[in-house]
Amino acid sequence: MQRYLDISSIAKEEVEKNGPTAMVLGQYIDPFWFPQKHWWLYKDRGGGQVVEQATHVFDLARYLEGDVSHVYAEIDNLIAGRFIYSDMTSEDSSVVSLRFKSKAIGVIVSSCVG
Repeated sequence: MQRYLDISSIAKEEVEKNGPTAMVLGQYIDPFWFPQKHWWLYKDRGGGQVVEQATHVFDLARYLEGDVSHVYAEIDNLIAGRFIYSDMTSEDSSVVSLRFKSKAIGVIVSSCVG
């Protein structure tokens, strides 16, 4: 989605023109609340926050820096599922460390509870 913005093409040209990248940082923070029983709250209906929302940040990072060779992630349902939606199965927070094939390192964080 974001890779098709005009600014993304400009950013890619700048990355390629200015040599190797050391670090890629990305975030998807969107504090919002769904009504009870909304499909998004259930991982089997929508895939969870990383698949539904943060995927756009991952795609942009790969567009700018290339493929990833290693991934380490921690995801959990720390706030929304414990205190607001007792049956929620989608994660509400994630931290993902990436090692790109270019040797750059990256971190992408996401949360829907701010």
